[in-house]
Amino acid sequence: MEKKETKRLSIKNINIVIAVSTILIATILQISLTNNINVWQDEIYTMLVMRTKTVSDFLSFIINNVQPLLYYVMLYPVALISNCNISVLKIFSIFPTILLNIIIAVLTLKDKEKAESKLTSVLLPLYIVITTLTYNFLENSLQLRMYSWAMFFVTMSGIFAYKTFKEPNVKNIILFIILSLGSAYTQYYALIMEVIIYFYLFLALFIQNRANIKKIAIITIATIVGYLPWLVTVIKEFITVTNDFWITFKIKDILSYLNAILSVNIKVYFGLQLTFIVLAFVLFVYSLYNFFKDKNTLKEEKQEKIFAMCAFSVPFFMIIVGVILNIAIRPMYTGRYVFPAVALFWLGIIIMLKYVKPRKILVTFTWILVVLMSIVSYKEIYRLEYDNQMEKFIEYINEEIKENDTIAGSRPVFNSALLQYFFPNNVSVEISTLLEQMKQSEVNGNINNVNIWYIDVFSIEDTEDMKKIREAGYDLERVYMCLLDNWVPISVYKITVP
Repeated sequence: MEKKETKRLSIKNINIVIAVSTILIATILQISLTNNINVWQDEIYTMLVMRTKTVSDFLSFIINNVQPLLYYVMLYPVALISNCNISVLKIFSIFPTILLNIIIAVLTLKDKEKAESKLTSVLLPLYIVITTLTYNFLENSLQLRMYSWAMFFVTMSGIFAYKTFKEPNVKNIILFIILSLGSAYTQYYALIMEVIIYFYLFLALFIQNRANIKKIAIITIATIVGYLPWLVTVIKEFITVTNDFWITFKIKDILSYLNAILSVNIKVYFGLQLTFIVLAFVLFVYSLYNFFKDKNTLKEEKQEKIFAMCAFSVPFFMIIVGVILNIAIRPMYTGRYVFPAVALFWLGIIIMLKYVKPRKILVTFTWILVVLMSIVSYKEIYRLEYDNQMEKFIEYINEEIKENDTIAGSRPVFNSALLQYFFPNNVSVEISTLLEQMKQSEVNGNINNVNIWYIDVFSIEDTEDMKKIREAGYDLERVYMCLLDNWVPISVYKITVP
């Protein structure tokens, strides 16, 4: 008996060591990608919010802003303490991924049966590697955006929905409501994911015991009251995107939405990516088959399988809702918006791997493919993060463009943010204003004493604004061009009198 107990304890200790080691290695690899100043267009917007000069200005901005406020509220103290250090802010974006895996590891290892199972030493680190080192998890966890935090709240609310179903006590209910409100206050599409999770929980509670209708009512009322302060802003945002939004939609885009669930970048190492997609699809279909085929399962096992089915169905229902919105109203949903539910999807897959047969072959093949995917993903993200084009661009503009120079730019909505970020001390004007000022300078005779620049984003060929400048009789000389974030072309032109 003592030998058996010693063996069990040793298995538990091995599981703890493996889980801790995997989290540490994954964390070190993620942090190794943060020592750079590269940011992309949406991250520039985040940086401008963080550079708000006073707390009152910051509060005024987030209250009047149409985006959910929680991410900015959490990030702002970090920005103040670190003086907007980009590396520190990126580490803050990584933190929810690390925290999620620590909590899942703790919850798994607190369960006596799971802690003493050899299978845990294989499946738990597999989940950690997938959710930290495959492509989309690396990409979204490093971005100065709200997606990694939305992923944390959605995944944790899904876990606590299951815990609430099993033990609908006050503690579990309160934590579930707090986590679901965290999702809703972080990202709008995470709010839709929470509606799906709430539906599953309420249906399960009602089937379990009709007396649970009181608990369902309490959870509903508490959640509505908790979200009521932001409801007006949600309506305002909905009106904004229905009138004018940058997203487009074609039926073929649905494939890219599904690809976003599988956390791959189809442009990199196509064969390996395609194999990963096929594997995920096989695991998903086989899990469904296994669930409906096996009728004689124990109650605990059946409940866990049902949770797994619900978990990996959330992103699919999110895509269905997104496509309906795109078709019925106007395009307002794109692939990356599903990311907050992707960790929940993989949690469902990992749970179902416990029950599929032949399990050893499937798990081994999954591990091999995930390791290969992680190596490829890390290599590609490292290339993107440490590309020095932005650093060179900043060096160039700091050297060539002076504080009293005038700057105009293309694409006013985006460019206003870009110009504020890169040229905070310069006067930025629209093309019509710029041309009026230049004509006035010509009249005054001081046109040659002023440096005037035009910054173009996304365009390779002449834009309408550039044609207007030339038609007004001025020359445009491209003096610098690079790719920001490896895909956004940005050109610097100097405007001169012939």
